[in-house]
Order: sequence, then C-alpha cells, then structure tokens
Amino acid sequence: MPSLVMPMKRVLFVDGDTAALEQLRQELRRHPRDWQEELTDNGLDAWELFQARPFDAVVTSNRIGKLNWEELLKKVRDQHPTAVRLIASSPSESESILWLWGVAHQVLPRPLSMPALWSCLDRAFALRGLLKSPELVSLVTRIQALPSLPPLYIEMLEALRDEQISIPRISQLVLRDLGMCSKILQLVNSAYFGIPHTVYRLEEAIAYLGIEMVRVLVISLQIFSLFETNRVPDFPYENLWKHSWRTGMTARRIAEAEGLSYSIVDQAFLAGLLHDVGKLLLATSYTQQYREVRQALQKVLLADWEAEKKVLNSTHAEVGAYLLSLWGLPDAIVEAVAWHHRPSEKPVSDLDPVALVHFANAVDHAAQVPPALMEMGWLDRPFLNKLGLGERFSHWCELVSRNSF
Repeated sequence: MPSLVMPMKRVLFVDGDTAALEQLRQELRRHPRDWQEELTDNGLDAWELFQARPFDAVVTSNRIGKLNWEELLKKVRDQHPTAVRLIASSPSESESILWLWGVAHQVLPRPLSMPALWSCLDRAFALRGLLKSPELVSLVTRIQALPSLPPLYIEMLEALRDEQISIPRISQLVLRDLGMCSKILQLVNSAYFGIPHTVYRLEEAIAYLGIEMVRVLVISLQIFSLFETNRVPDFPYENLWKHSWRTGMTARRIAEAEGLSYSIVDQAFLAGLLHDVGKLLLATSYTQQYREVRQALQKVLLADWEAEKKVLNSTHAEVGAYLLSLWGLPDAIVEAVAWHHRPSEKPVSDLDPVALVHFANAVDHAAQVPPALMEMGWLDRPFLNKLGLGERFSHWCELVSRNSF
C-alpha cells in the first residue's frame, strides 16, 4: 500500500487583518503541526516568499493588499500548480463565492477554524501521496471543474430558465452530469456554509443552495467548454456516464438489499456515481498520455486501471480521489473513489462505501467483459471472502439483472 506518511510540508498564511494574523500565529504556537509555516500580511510579500521557495499550500484571506487575493492565487495556480489553494472569506460575502471558487480549491469561513483547516490540509497532503507522478499532481491541482457533455449542458440551461422548475427535476438533470454533481457537493459540504452534517443527497444539497445559486453555478462555470471529443477520439464518453450511473444504482441496490443504513445507502450511490471521475479528467486534460493507455488496452488483456498503472504509474481512481479531496467532498466518498479497485489496501471490515462501490463496479463489469478479465482485475475475490460474502456476489448480479436501471 502506498505510504501516506508525508515529509514535512510548507504552508503559507496571508491575512491583511493584523489582529487575525496574530491570533493565527498564537494558535499555531499552541497547537503545532508537522508543517513549516510562514505568515505575512500582504500578497506581494507572499508571492516573493513563494518564488524564493515554493509552498505546498497557501491559505489566504480575501482581505490583503499590494497584490490582491485573486492575483496571488492565479499566480500560484499558474506557476506553482501543485500547491493547495485555500481562501478564508466571511459568510456575509457569499455573493462572491462562485468567483472565489474559480481560483481556490476550497473556501473556508472567517474566522478560521483550526481543526477544520488541519483536516482539510492533512487529507489533501495524504491523498497527494497516492499519485507518483508530479505531472499528474500538477494537472489535478489545476483543475477547477470537470467537463460536461454539451447537449446535457444545453438541456440543463433550458430547464433552469423555467421559473417553476422543481428541485427534484434539477436533481434529475444534475445526476446525469458527473462534473456538475461533484461541484455542487463540493460547494454545499464546504466549511464555508457551516451545515452541521454532511450532505450526501443531491436534492438536499440543491435545497440548501437554492435554485438561483444552482442556476448561477451552471451558467458561470461553463464547464462544457472544456470538452473536446477529438482529444481522445476512441474514448467512450457516453459509456462512461452509463457505467457510472449503473454503478451508483447498483451500489445503492446492494446496500438496500443488505439492510444497511440510509446514510450508507446515500454514500454508496454518490460514490458509485463519481467513482470514475478520474477517467474524465485524464481523457480530457491528459490526452496524449491517455491515448497511450487506450493503445495499451488494445494490445493486452488488462483492466483499464491496470493499463493506467503501467503507462502513468497512477490510476484514474487515485486521480479522481485527489481531485475530490481538494474540493472538500466527504471522506467516505473520497475513500471509496480512491480504493474502489483495490479495497484490500484500505482497512475495511464490513460493507462500507469502499466495499460497496468495489462490488457494484465489478457487478456492472461482469455483464460487460469476459470472465477471464473479471478475475484479472475487476473483482477482489480474497476481499469478498474476507468479509464472508463469497456467496453474495452472484446474488447481487442476479438482483441487478432482474431490476435494470
């Protein structure tokens, strides 16, 4: 298993409020972390420090001088793309939150909650350890949104023009779009909104944000513009969506059949829906290298993640998990995405979202690929037997075949 023990990281804090900066300095002294910290009160000094010796993360207020927060984060994004970019903003400034998300991975509320900050950075640093390629780390850290299919984007815009559109109708549309679904969940589960529990249901997320916020989000992101089908001509974009949808529904069906809690059912569905977002990212933003993956699949009988490992030294699961961790999606979702091919490498003792997504993914592939390939890369039978579920896999396959989605 890849080690998640990381070397000491460097974190830069920037805040133009000297009182808040001093309070932060005291907090760091009282609760030291395994980081090297630098603090400054303006963007110009922050950028000079970054140029002298790059940091692994920057945490800035939106109230800084000399070089404003937007210019600072854009410079960091463009010239030091592996750095995690966080911004602290007052909830009273919520009208600018969509703009903030254009250059920051997450928006945290002011005043900063140190436990929330530590959790955010610790997880981002740990998931980065799964990616062995600095080029891939840089790629993922640059990404602000995932692409949407143009027809779906147009349909969504048309529907959102209807002033009487319902939340269930919006949810139906968003669930068909991996990029938009992940972005809305990123937004609603951010510490910025201060919701006291994790939101897994998309309808609940839309209700919290409000239809107008979703409308603005769809229009402002324009994520369909990232989509160019001629980049990886043979990549099955439509099949990717269908497989993701079936995996999410299958994970939900298995969880329900096994009598698991409503929370686990929701987590399993969402993690299944998002489990292959790394493929979307690689196919649209790492195109030359991903062409090599597709070529390798044509020559040798491999599961796609095994071909990715050979060519890229990382898989779409790791890429997708790192992206979703940067965006602040719930741990249960990120972990299920990260280990959905290799659940044995994650301590799992029961049917949690990691196991459910792994089995759901295998159930769907069982209907699509030769039996030999199933045994080679899709189903971890020792893991299945370890959980005492060796006889259940065929039952799940039958359950899904009787109830198509």
